[in-house]
Amino acid sequence: MAVRPTSLQNYLASPVSFIIPLIIIGSLVGIRYFNHRSLALQGFLSSSAFLFFMLAGATFGLYPSLMPSSTPGIADLTVDRCISGIHTLSVGLVWWGFGMLLAVGYFVLVYTMFRGKVDMKEAAD
Repeated sequence: MAVRPTSLQNYLASPVSFIIPLIIIGSLVGIRYFNHRSLALQGFLSSSAFLFFMLAGATFGLYPSLMPSSTPGIADLTVDRCISGIHTLSVGLVWWGFGMLLAVGYFVLVYTMFRGKVDMKEAAD
C-alpha cells in the first residue's frame, strides 16, 4: 500500500474481498501454531495457503493491470493489452494439456518404480 496506494481501490469497491487479508493473517498464525505443535502437514498447508492468498491478494489489488508502469496510466500492461488471439490460446491449451499429461505420467512412473522403504543393508551393497 505504501508503494501503490491505488491497490486498495479494488478492495474498497468490493468489501467482501477483505477476507483475503484475513485468510493471510490466519495462515500466518496457522504456520506458527502448527510448527510449534510439530504438525508438519498442517504447517505446510498453512504456508501454501499463505503464498496462494498473498499472490491472489496482490493480483486482486492490481487488476486490471498485470504490470503497472512507473509512469502513471501510460504504459501499464493490462489484461486487454496482453491477451492473445483465440487460436493462440486454443493451441496453447492443447499443448499445455499434452505437456501436463506427460509430466503426470512421468511422476507416476518414477514414484511407482521407487515406492516403498529403502533397505539400508541392501543399499550399502
